[in-house]
Amino acid sequence: MSRRLTGIALLVAVASATPVPGFSPRDLVHNSTAIVIGKVEYVSSTPTEGVFAGSPVPAKEYLARVNVDRVVKGGPDLLRALNVHWTVLLPSGGTAGYTSPPDGRYMMLFLKPDELPNTYTFASPYYPGVFASPSGGAATEPIGGSEEQIFHKVLEEMGRFIDSSDEYGPERTRQLRQLAFVNDSTVHEIAAKVVRDSNPDLRGQAMFTLLRLKDRTYLPMAREEILHDANGSGSDVHVGNLILAITQEFPASDSIDVLRVTAKAPNSALRRTVAYAARSTRSPLTIPILLPLVDDPDDEVAWNAMHSLGELTKHLNWRPTSKEPEEWQRCLNLWHSFAAGYAPAVSPQ
Repeated sequence: MSRRLTGIALLVAVASATPVPGFSPRDLVHNSTAIVIGKVEYVSSTPTEGVFAGSPVPAKEYLARVNVDRVVKGGPDLLRALNVHWTVLLPSGGTAGYTSPPDGRYMMLFLKPDELPNTYTFASPYYPGVFASPSGGAATEPIGGSEEQIFHKVLEEMGRFIDSSDEYGPERTRQLRQLAFVNDSTVHEIAAKVVRDSNPDLRGQAMFTLLRLKDRTYLPMAREEILHDANGSGSDVHVGNLILAITQEFPASDSIDVLRVTAKAPNSALRRTVAYAARSTRSPLTIPILLPLVDDPDDEVAWNAMHSLGELTKHLNWRPTSKEPEEWQRCLNLWHSFAAGYAPAVSPQ
């Protein structure tokens, strides 16, 4: 087994206005020829210049070393130390969507060969890697098998970090959030392990992930979390996400009662979510829930309610196009007239 150092040049291309793509571990596995786990140690950073949208912009050039703990994909010559070099563009708007692995942290890095001899670049400049936990032992041999097997090994390594109470809570939550739309049984197993975690943000993200995977057994837990929040004055982001997941992934009968209660919540952020999410049910049973919200003191709640009502009743031109007083009053008058003559649908027994 070779002990030579392998240089990894992480060369950042010229940025464009293209939106940052969503996180896809399957694509990262497919586009990588090497996937390694190890500790990233920065050596230096140097101000430089790059090109963004055809114009020169400030940039920063980094040099780091990765002490490889284990290899998920690739040859045995990767099982030592890797020199890492990359450049980050710094236009006035930020970093153009590119990210760098944090200094001093264990990471799982997704790599592919660069045009330069014996060098590599990230498979994606937007997702150079994900957090990983140290093995606590000697470096392991690379994982063989099919691309599908490697994909599941990547998920297992991500889950190992998420499940570790020794890791930083917000990072565990962020990592699970990246997997929320990955439809795979391994993701379900990861979320189920932490759905009762003491960290409320991680617990909420786990519930959201399980609902996105259409697991009905977690509906009672999600409803309890939502209704508990609706009775208070505060609202966590994950509670709004639970409402969105229930209305989008399950029949309307599973969400009507939740929407009816949370529409009266004291927190306007929660009412905004209710007014928006109701349209996803495609059910006339939400119309009497939404009609009072057109007069909500929070104009975002009223805006969402009128737009949801427009979709549900097919009165698309009754949706406000702006918050200008004349346009706003036009739509309010229409919905007030509609409400005066509306016969509510009866919920089936």
